[in-house]
Amino acid sequence: MYQILIDLSHNEQLASLPDEIFVNQDLLFSFTRPTDDLTSLEFLQQYDMIFMGNPKPVSEDRLLFTPDELKTLKQYVAEGGNLFLTSGARGDYNFSHELGSLRVFYNLTGIIQYHYAVLFHTDPQIYRTKKWNIKISQFPSHPIFTNFSTKDYLVFGKSTFFSLGEDLDVVPLILAPEKTQAHFYQNKQKTPIRQESLMVANEFHKGKVISLSSSSLFTRNAHNGYLAGANQKLINGIFDWLLDKVE
Repeated sequence: MYQILIDLSHNEQLASLPDEIFVNQDLLFSFTRPTDDLTSLEFLQQYDMIFMGNPKPVSEDRLLFTPDELKTLKQYVAEGGNLFLTSGARGDYNFSHELGSLRVFYNLTGIIQYHYAVLFHTDPQIYRTKKWNIKISQFPSHPIFTNFSTKDYLVFGKSTFFSLGEDLDVVPLILAPEKTQAHFYQNKQKTPIRQESLMVANEFHKGKVISLSSSSLFTRNAHNGYLAGANQKLINGIFDWLLDKVE
């Protein structure tokens, strides 16, 4: 039985996962309380994976992640723990690094910017339902995608995108498709983007980290949730890779 900790202590916008996603899987989920922190390494090491679903700053002057939490989480992953972090529209909310923005996890994720933006398609023949449902149909050769076929596609709803640092050996697994633009909330600009990272894998010493630019996959939304396209297959692949069920 694999032990998964779902963190709720950093104002996560994704606070629960539908039970039906994990039917017949040997996973046991536990939750932190909103008043908890993640500073106890002994506590974290009870779990095979920590899941953080779209953490959001509470206020402009309150720390999101403390230095002690960062230190503990880095040690947890370095010693063999696994971290699954999802984001979404507005990314890191342009929150400052000094206040514990998601960017403080750079060494774990390889990500230097979770853009304060949302992606959308410009061609109605692609998005069909809502323009912010990003359709992705090209996948790399990676164990996460072992069971994917050429007919499979993913749908990321209300997704941001990432900028990666150049000094870490991180792997962008999904890139923004063609005919995609980003709406930046801060200046209300719309900019075409090409080949921007939407999902990143990193191995940090003995542990693994997955960063996902959308949290909609874990919802029951018919158009971009776990039943849309091959979203369920992606979730299974990520969990299997993080938990060493695939090579």
